[in-house]
Amino acid sequence: MGALFTRWNESEDRELFAENILIPQSELIVALSRAVDLVSSRLIDHQKRVAYIAYRIAKANGLNRAEQLEILLAGLLHDIGATPLALQQRSQILDFNYDDSTRCHQEASHFILKDYEPFKQIADIARYHHANWQKDRDTVHSFCHYINLADKIDTLLHPDSYVLHQVDEIKERIVQERGKKFNPEFVDVFLSLVPQESFWLDIVSSYLDGLLTKEIETLQKAEFDLPNLLSFANMVSKVIDFRSPFTATHSVGVAYTAKTLAEYMGFSEQQCTFMQIAGLFHDIGKLVVPHEILNKPDKLTIDEMKIMKTHTFHTYRIMSKITGFHEITEWAAFHHERLDGKGYPFRIAGNEISLEARIMAVADIFTALREERPYKPGFDKQKILSILNNMIGEAIDERVVSVLTDNFQIIEEICLQQQHSRDKKYKEMQNFIQ
Repeated sequence: MGALFTRWNESEDRELFAENILIPQSELIVALSRAVDLVSSRLIDHQKRVAYIAYRIAKANGLNRAEQLEILLAGLLHDIGATPLALQQRSQILDFNYDDSTRCHQEASHFILKDYEPFKQIADIARYHHANWQKDRDTVHSFCHYINLADKIDTLLHPDSYVLHQVDEIKERIVQERGKKFNPEFVDVFLSLVPQESFWLDIVSSYLDGLLTKEIETLQKAEFDLPNLLSFANMVSKVIDFRSPFTATHSVGVAYTAKTLAEYMGFSEQQCTFMQIAGLFHDIGKLVVPHEILNKPDKLTIDEMKIMKTHTFHTYRIMSKITGFHEITEWAAFHHERLDGKGYPFRIAGNEISLEARIMAVADIFTALREERPYKPGFDKQKILSILNNMIGEAIDERVVSVLTDNFQIIEEICLQQQHSRDKKYKEMQNFIQ
């Protein structure tokens, strides 16, 4: 097959990523919850507060540890399907009287979570987390009513007012809906927690991340092995990409391109998988970018582009809090840095940019050039290689471009196959929620 199977065999004088590393599940799940809540300033920490409230009620009601964990995790991820919604729709979720008659974001949450095997039961809870006690008590799992109650308690909290000054009013509103919106037994358990100042102070505490992480680890200390981490990353990439039809397959394209380039450059099988994982996470910071910018059908203005460029900064900050994720964080977050130091957001240059990050940069550019956008067609091989070659030296690594050039056909075929599969998933979700 000749050049199609060219591999990079030159030894690299660099520290290799530890292949037996295990990532704490608690930290990664809390980080994902935090990232999803960054989609809207009004939603910041919403899922975490709901998770804590629901967990405390479940614990006080005598549920066992496994059940407490299930409710805690469901609370952390119940609105994961709300990321594609426009600002006005997202804001409506925080209305106490919100009636999700279309069930759009609940169905999207279920669709995203159900394909990750450990979250199948959580997916069912997320699917009905706005269940009304009076209407749905015989048709949905009781755990859904914990999340619904906690969700509505959080909608009554006003960030501009001192939390302890709001307790009586919140209590009164919840009691009014006892036996109507809410399970009366769960309301009574909630009322037993109301007098505890610590309960309310914890809900709005800046220490909530650490508190939730600790509670998860207390209930079940677990770590992601490599196959589970890859499966989790695949789920996360859907959360990222399904916000926009323009990018519905982008992360999976970048991930497989980066993985294949790494293979041709002599990386071990496990290191190639870590590259794939970094590719799946690389745009998680785009959850912070407004829906209206991501879905704009024209080229972005200068000011809009400044906002778009913040996504790599947020990718770094979201991922950098995860133990053992340092290298993956850099490979993912540095994909818009340039060798001449004129990239963003950190303006690092030269040897500060690892080979892995250089591979990710080329994978991202290659995938974006191939993809169709409202303002441009997908480019062919000649156009793509012309653009990449013009960027060599100042922006991107010549060695990586050389490997891509020599193996273009196979890399493109792999990328196309994976993106086609992801596109089917995206269209399936659109049909699922309509």
